[in-house]
Amino acid sequence: MARKSLQDIPSDEWVHTFAVNIHSMFYLCKAAEPFMLPGSSIINTTSVNAYHPSEELLPYAATKAAIQNFTANLSQILLKGGKGIRVNAVCFSCI
Repeated sequence: MARKSLQDIPSDEWVHTFAVNIHSMFYLCKAAEPFMLPGSSIINTTSVNAYHPSEELLPYAATKAAIQNFTANLSQILLKGGKGIRVNAVCFSCI
């Protein structure tokens, strides 16, 4: 939802956007990881808003930036940490 000010963003919208976009990704990755073999991949989806946030899409852009950071951190844990599981993000129209 496009909002013109911070005060226009309902708290329940903020919580819902994070639940849908980042919390679900966390729980899915956590549930899948014990079953993944070395050489497996996790591919997350992000948005140009992670890099160039729209001033009217604060909750959405914040979750997409969180996904980008989550992906980078999870990659360190699973690939560099020795499990051999690659973690990347794809982004439409990202530069």
